[in-house]
Amino acid sequence: MVEGVTSIVFAQVVKVEKRTAVVRIIYFFGLFALLISFRNPLISVTIDHLIALLALLLVVGYSIILLVLIGRNSFHERLGHLSNALDAIGAGAFFGLFLVFPAEGIRDLALVLAEIYFFVPIVISSAKVKPSHAISSAVFSFGFSGVVIVLHLLINGSSSRMGYPVYIPGVVLLSGIAMWVTTLTFDRLLREHMVTEDLARSSRRLRMAMEIVQISVMNLGEFVNNLDRISNILSSGAHNQAKSIEHIATSAENLKAAMGGHHGIHEPFHQLDQTDRGCFQPRESDHAANDR
Repeated sequence: MVEGVTSIVFAQVVKVEKRTAVVRIIYFFGLFALLISFRNPLISVTIDHLIALLALLLVVGYSIILLVLIGRNSFHERLGHLSNALDAIGAGAFFGLFLVFPAEGIRDLALVLAEIYFFVPIVISSAKVKPSHAISSAVFSFGFSGVVIVLHLLINGSSSRMGYPVYIPGVVLLSGIAMWVTTLTFDRLLREHMVTEDLARSSRRLRMAMEIVQISVMNLGEFVNNLDRISNILSSGAHNQAKSIEHIATSAENLKAAMGGHHGIHEPFHQLDQTDRGCFQPRESDHAANDR
């Protein structure tokens, strides 16, 4: 059965959210491990560890709840926007922590990994084929990365020492706009070219109607052929009847003519018979003479 576009898009969103939840858990555990390796909490527990732990618990806890909801078929599409917000919050927290660390060891790698996750929700929105998710991911990533940059500038007071990370919010915004246009194009193409349930039903009805029309045309052609054959039979019968009538009329004329000729031959013989009877019949004068 061919599903509608809305059902297909929703199923795609659920599938992407399920996979993203697993990736989110692994990714943020990796970021937390990098922070612990950079600053060992066994030596000194700082506010950085508390912020990182809260961000990890928030993101991982939400991902587990999301997986449970998907498993129970209770997932709602609006939760996708909440996922974008929490992704931006978690990425912003680790981005800010790694940004204040001194540029040594694996700090640069950790910073790059945190920056990359600002783009992850934006890229994933294209797989969801939902323009609204592309917008929300771009807004949240731009907003939280911008907040981190502003706070860092307020604390340090100089952007020259920050380097390229100062451009991250702008790059995130441009990437979000580009991905929104791409997702909008995908969504339009999907709705224009996808065979939906309504279109499939209409196609089946049209095919059935065409078959009925074809059968009706064939029956009509057969009926016309039968009418033509019946017309030929009736015409032949009428022609034969006309010939029969003509033959009967000719026979009647011949019979009449024959009967007329026979009557003309017997009339003279009848007159002759009367004459003969007159010749041989005795006259009255002869009878009177004999009496005398």
